Amino acid sequence: MVSAASRIFSKLLHHGFVFSFAKSSVLLAPLLAAYLLGEKSYGDIEWSISVALIVGAVVSLGSGGVISYDLLGDNKSGRISYALRYSLLLGATLSVASVVALISGVSNEVVSLILSLCGLYCFQCALSSYMKASGFGAYASVVESSIYISLLVYLGVFYCFSAGLDAYIYSVLVTSLLISCAVFAISTSRGASGFFLVSEWLPFLKRGVPIMVSSALAVFLSVSPRFLLGINGDTQAVAEYSVMFRWASIAIVAHQFVSTVFFREIYSAEYKSFEARILIVALAVVILSVVVFFGVLFAQDYWDFGGASLKSEYLNLVPFFIVSMGLWSATASLEGGLHRNRLSFCQLKSLVFGLMAMLSLYLYFYFNGGVGLKQILLCWVLAYSVTCFCQVYFFKKHMADSVVRLLSALVSLLMIPLLYFLVF
Repeated sequence: MVSAASRIFSKLLHHGFVFSFAKSSVLLAPLLAAYLLGEKSYGDIEWSISVALIVGAVVSLGSGGVISYDLLGDNKSGRISYALRYSLLLGATLSVASVVALISGVSNEVVSLILSLCGLYCFQCALSSYMKASGFGAYASVVESSIYISLLVYLGVFYCFSAGLDAYIYSVLVTSLLISCAVFAISTSRGASGFFLVSEWLPFLKRGVPIMVSSALAVFLSVSPRFLLGINGDTQAVAEYSVMFRWASIAIVAHQFVSTVFFREIYSAEYKSFEARILIVALAVVILSVVVFFGVLFAQDYWDFGGASLKSEYLNLVPFFIVSMGLWSATASLEGGLHRNRLSFCQLKSLVFGLMAMLSLYLYFYFNGGVGLKQILLCWVLAYSVTCFCQVYFFKKHMADSVVRLLSALVSLLMIPLLYFLVF
């Protein structure tokens, strides 16, 4: 017992340091961008990242999920090697397309940035998934943060030389090159075979497409407020939302740390233990969200955060972010559990029901007074609530009734601030 506790503590200490370095870029880069850049430039970057995450999740065909979950089950699966090679080819194609678009001038810089970010997403998803499932979760978090590490590099160049958006594109491309070399090395070490062999292509599609569809919908759900505000051409609203979201996402670090560093332990655990951990982490995210927002509001009285400040006219939106962070943690954990147990179609149905609820409410607002930031956030929270309820329903036959009640209590608790806002 003592030796086991000692190993866990040692892992927490070592991996916690690496994880903190990785996630500090995710938290710091967007807030620093909001502080240094104008609202339009910052809004363009946030919207480009959200679009790239959606497109990248679709075109990757679930490669990351195939790699990570197959490594946990069958390390010698041919699907893993195929997913690695596919990610290499796709990421390289998107990166080259970004360079061509930038140099030729056939499109604006935002399009080229989206293409480069899509390429980097494909590379980082393949490498981080392999590292997580291999027991290097903290180091995988560094790879997962590569988009924001690239943004930090660009902000340094911008601060020193007032560089334009093209400098961020080049920063992303250099990062892509470094990560692609690592993916190539792993792919080569696992052995090479014909890329277009039907014997490998069809199993990869069968396993990857359900993960791809559900992952793409999950990504769309997570970035939908930025995406919907962006397609309406309101970059100022994108920037205002993003600032609040970035402060709120500090609380998500608790979820990401546990799910990344202890990936093998969590998703290889028995159902009852697995669900209990989901509940604990989600509640911790809710509590931490409250602490973060109160802390930022207190700090603003003494320090000027510039464009990263919480504006008083938007403080009434804070409960929406607290609710959404807790639900995001629960749904993300349940998604991994469903994929691990080959219930990807159940995850897909859960997301479809959640997005249908969001779309229905969005259309109601659209035809009855218009859609603003508050309305979109309400749609977002409703989507997460419905998704979480559906995931619990589909998972019910695999876990104890007491745990179902605990998760139902969690969702009910998270709905209290939402109901308060609907009434008042």
